[in-house]
Amino acid sequence: MKKIKALLGLAACASMILVSVHSGQASSVLPLGQVKQQDNLETSKIHPNLVDLLNTNREGTVNVIVSKKPGSTGVLETAKLLGATIKSEWEFINTFSAEIKVSLLDELAAHEGVLVINEDSKIVSTGFDVTNSSDVAAIQNTYNSAVQVEGAWARGITGKGVTVAVVDSGVSQSERNDFGERLIGRVTLNSNVQDEFGHGTHVASIIAGDGTASNGKYVGIAPGANILSVKYSNANGMSTEADLVDALQWIFENRQDYNIRVVNISSTVGTKSRYTESATAAAVELLWASGVVVVTSSGNNGYDSCSTCSAPANDPFVITVGAVDDNGTEYLGDDFQKPWSSKGVTMSGVSKPEVMAPGTNIVAYMPYGNNRNVKPENVVDGAYFKMGGTSMAAPVVSGVVALMLEANPDLTPNQIKWILQATGRDYLEFKDRFLRQLSKEQKDNLDIDNVHHSYRAYSSGDYGIVNADAAVYYAVNYQTSSIPSANMNFTFSPMIWGNDSNVTFSNATWSNATWSNATWSNATWSNATWSNATWSNATWSNVYWK
Repeated sequence: MKKIKALLGLAACASMILVSVHSGQASSVLPLGQVKQQDNLETSKIHPNLVDLLNTNREGTVNVIVSKKPGSTGVLETAKLLGATIKSEWEFINTFSAEIKVSLLDELAAHEGVLVINEDSKIVSTGFDVTNSSDVAAIQNTYNSAVQVEGAWARGITGKGVTVAVVDSGVSQSERNDFGERLIGRVTLNSNVQDEFGHGTHVASIIAGDGTASNGKYVGIAPGANILSVKYSNANGMSTEADLVDALQWIFENRQDYNIRVVNISSTVGTKSRYTESATAAAVELLWASGVVVVTSSGNNGYDSCSTCSAPANDPFVITVGAVDDNGTEYLGDDFQKPWSSKGVTMSGVSKPEVMAPGTNIVAYMPYGNNRNVKPENVVDGAYFKMGGTSMAAPVVSGVVALMLEANPDLTPNQIKWILQATGRDYLEFKDRFLRQLSKEQKDNLDIDNVHHSYRAYSSGDYGIVNADAAVYYAVNYQTSSIPSANMNFTFSPMIWGNDSNVTFSNATWSNATWSNATWSNATWSNATWSNATWSNATWSNVYWK
C-alpha cells in the first residue's frame, strides 16, 4: 500500500501522520523457467481487456491488480521473478498491484495461487452538472423534502456522533464552512488535503452540511454527522483502482478509531466485471462484514449496455443508489427517474440499484474547485455550486444511513439495507416504448410535466426513493433482533473467503451476453496514475452543462 498522508483530529488541529502498510508473503515460488515451459497458460484468469493486449501489444507494459487465492504462497515472488514492479500490497484482501510486461501476463496467470488478474482501471466519477435545518422553512433545496427528512429532524435525529467517510477528491475547509469541527479528519494519497476538484466537498455537503455559509438555505441530510475526508484523486479528479483500494484499506484499518459507520463512494471502476473478480468489491465487502455501511452511486450512462457491471456498484454487499429528479418541488407525486441513471442486472445476476434518491439540481457547498472554473455560472451564493448525477444521489442515502445509526447504533449493514428497501416509495418513470423514439439529447432534457401520462407510469421495480422519516421510525420503534436482513442469498468474494469455484473470466460470457435491460454509469473525472495522468476518454463529454 502506498503511503497515505493524513490530517486528523479537529479542524483546528494540524498534525500530519504517515501511514504505510506492507504485507508479508510466503516463500513457495514457481521457478521462472518452469513458468515459461508450460504449454496451457490460463488466460481464463485474465480480464478480457488484458487478453486483448496480449494479442495486440505484447511488448508493452501494463498496470495490473493481481488477486491471490487465500492461503496461497509464492505469487508475489513469482511476479518479481518475471520482472514486475510491485506498487501496492493489500494483505487484507490477498491482492497486490504491479507493473508488468504484457507478454508475461499469461505466465503469471499460470501460477496456481493466482485467482484473477485485472487491469488497474480508471476510476469514473458519477457526478456531472445538470443545472436546471436549522430553520426548515429557509431551506431552498427540495431534495430534503423529497426524502422526507424533516420528520427525522423533528425527532431530534441529525446523525450526531456518526462518522461518514467520504472517499473522493477531498473536502475543502474555509474560515466559514458547513462542517466546522465535524470535519474530524482529512486523509490524502498525495500532498494536498484540500479539494482542488470540488466533487468531494459537494458530496460531503449533501451528507452533512449544516448551511452555515448560506444562513441555513442549503442544508444536508444529516447536519449533525461527522465527516472524515479520504482523498484518493488528484486536482483533476483522476485516479486508478489501486488508489481507491488504498483508500479503502486505510478506512478498514482506522474505522474503530474514528467511529466510521458509513462510507460514501460516488464513483465506479471503469472496467466491467463480476463482483467476485474485483479487488474493489472485495475491499468494500470486508468493510460491510465489519459493520460499515458502504453506499455507492449506480452511474450515469443509463443508455449503455451492461450498465451495472462495474465495482463497487455491482456488489450485493453495498447500497447502490440511482437518481431521480424531484422536479424542483416538495410535492412527492412528480418525482421521476432520470433516463441516464443506471439500472439493470449485473453479470452475477444482482438487480441494481437497490434504492433511489434525488440527483438533479443539487445545490451544495463547494467554495473552491476546478468544477467552479469550468462552469462559473453554476456558482450559487458565492460558496455553493449546482451539480447532479448519481454522485449526488448516493450521499443523500449516506446521510439517511447516518440518521438511522444515530437512532439505533446496533443496526447491521444488512438490516439498514433491508429497511431502506422496505420503506422506499414509488416514483414515475418513462415507458420504454416512448424512450426508444427519442435521441440521447431529448432524453436528457425530458421533463415529466411535458410528457403525456400515457407515456409514463409508476415504478414497478423492487427499489424506491428512500424515505428518511419512515426509515428512522423503523430504526427507533422496532426491536433490532426482529428486523430482517438483506443479502441472505449472496456469497462474499473468494478473495477474502476462499470460495473460488466459479471465478474465471472464461465463463463470464463477455462476447454473447445480452444486456437488454442494462443501463449504466459513469461521467468523467477518472483515472490514471499521478505521474502520467493522461486518458483519452477522461473528458466531460457526457456531462450536461445547462
